[in-house]
Amino acid sequence: MRIATWNVGDGSEETKSRGLDRLAAAALGCDVICLQEAGDRQRLLGRWCTANGWHCWLGTEAGSHSVPILWNPRTVTAKQKGTTPATPATRVGPLGAGPSTMKPKVWNRVRFTSGGVPVVVINGHIVPSVYLPKRRALARRHIAVLAQMVERRQGRVPVVAVGDFNMKPGDRLTKPLRKFGMKQRTRQPTHGNRLIDHVWTLDCDGRTEVIAMPSDHRAVVLTIKEKP
Repeated sequence: MRIATWNVGDGSEETKSRGLDRLAAAALGCDVICLQEAGDRQRLLGRWCTANGWHCWLGTEAGSHSVPILWNPRTVTAKQKGTTPATPATRVGPLGAGPSTMKPKVWNRVRFTSGGVPVVVINGHIVPSVYLPKRRALARRHIAVLAQMVERRQGRVPVVAVGDFNMKPGDRLTKPLRKFGMKQRTRQPTHGNRLIDHVWTLDCDGRTEVIAMPSDHRAVVLTIKEKP
C-alpha cells in the first residue's frame, strides 16, 4: 500500500489537479492520498474523484473538510471512516503564521484493507507557529488526541498518521506519539528547508519518498512493506 500526504497550499484548481494526477499516476501509484488545506477545494476534489474513479472522505465535523482522505477503490477497500475533533475555533492573536483565530482542528481517519491486511490512516493539520504559547497549547492538545486514538488501536491494527505538523519530528510535543512506539518516517525537508510534513507509523514498516509538487509543500509518499 502506498500512502501520500500533501499540503496543497495556494494555487489554481488546475495546478492542484495536476498534483493529484501525479500522485495517482502509475509512476508513483498511490493508493491513498491525504491532503491538508483543502477546505475550499471540495468541487475540485469531487470532479477529480469522479473523473478518476476515486473515493473521498471529507469528515463530519467543523474543520474536517480541510483534511480529506482520498483512495483508489480498485486497490484498497475502505472499511470504516470517522472524524475525531481535537480543538475548537480558538483566538490565538495576530502574531505568527496563519489567521488570528484558528479554525477547529480534527483528525480524519479511514480503516483500509489491501490484500486482506488492515491499516488505519489518520490525517490532520496542526496549528502553525507552535513556539507561541497559545498555539503551542493547541498543538499539545491536538497531538494528545492523536495519541489517544493510537493507544486504542495499539496491538490491534497498524496505524499510519500523517499531516502537516508544523514542527520538527523531534519536537518535545511529539513525545506522546513516541511513547507508544510510533516511528516518524520522513527524512528530508518538505517545506523549504523545514521538515514539517510527517509520516508516523505503528506496527508497520515502510520507506518514504519526498516528492516535489505544485505547492509550497512537497508530498511525502510512504510505501508500506509487506510482512514476511
